[in-house]
Amino acid sequence: MPISEAEYGWTISFEDAVISALEIDFRFGIRMDDDPHGAVKVIIETPFSICEPGKDEQAFDPARTQSLAEALKILNAGVSSVIAQKDGRLTVNLLNGLKIKAGPNEDYESWHVILEGHYVLTCGPGAGVALFTDNNNPLASK
Repeated sequence: MPISEAEYGWTISFEDAVISALEIDFRFGIRMDDDPHGAVKVIIETPFSICEPGKDEQAFDPARTQSLAEALKILNAGVSSVIAQKDGRLTVNLLNGLKIKAGPNEDYESWHVILEGHYVLTCGPGAGVALFTDNNNPLASK
């Protein structure tokens, strides 16, 4: 699962990734396993949406855990890519056409993308995204 950087941000492309676990703890965690390449974890800490082709966008708030029930439909879905833009927009593209979207928040860290053992992308307050590597990775154990 390579990560590539472009002018707009970063793209993580998958060969055979599946959403294997969801975590709900006032954040919404999405674990994607891409054997034999390892795992990627997306942690969303602020409101996000799931977009389905031909339907209205569904909004979710991790702080309101009861609102997340409908988001459970993404479990076991195939994943094609994760796109993290430098302006703070995040998109997880699923093979079934669904898109999980999160944006920046003025007051809080919005989201993190963790490539186990390699990189962490974090959207800080405002709109900036920082890339951490193994040597300066503050979220390696999350």
